[in-house]
Amino acid sequence: VSQSRYKGSLQGLSISHSYIEYHDDQHDESMIYEAKGLNTNIINKNNFDHKTKVVYEFETFVSDELFHQIIKFIYQRAGTKYGWKEIVGHGIRNVARLVGLQITNPFPTKETICSESCGEILILFFGVEADVKYSNMDLRWLLKKLKNHPQFTMIKGK
Repeated sequence: VSQSRYKGSLQGLSISHSYIEYHDDQHDESMIYEAKGLNTNIINKNNFDHKTKVVYEFETFVSDELFHQIIKFIYQRAGTKYGWKEIVGHGIRNVARLVGLQITNPFPTKETICSESCGEILILFFGVEADVKYSNMDLRWLLKKLKNHPQFTMIKGK
């Protein structure tokens, strides 16, 4: 699981995107699963790297069986509609946070954004506690979960 920056930050962090990177042994390719643009996508890492600066990177090793379960899940989720309304809701939450208010996302949907797509995998396959609604899984939440999970090692970041 990695977190990256495109041009700025929506949450006062040095990150603005999260994604899952995995290696496809059958085709000897590194692939990226992300929620961005119009939907969730699976793209080749080489195509991804030219537009991204990785800020944090976490690594974990899983059994072949768990890997296949995660990949099957990713393939089933690919093409899911992107949650633009949820992004607006996260922006409203961030503004509220600046004035000391803690609110939930006012625009929860069944669509997904990057932090939710990564968070969903952490919850379903790595036993991370779902202590917030999916629509409130922002990049801060995801970074905290990754930093504190014993199965993940930070290999880039602070």
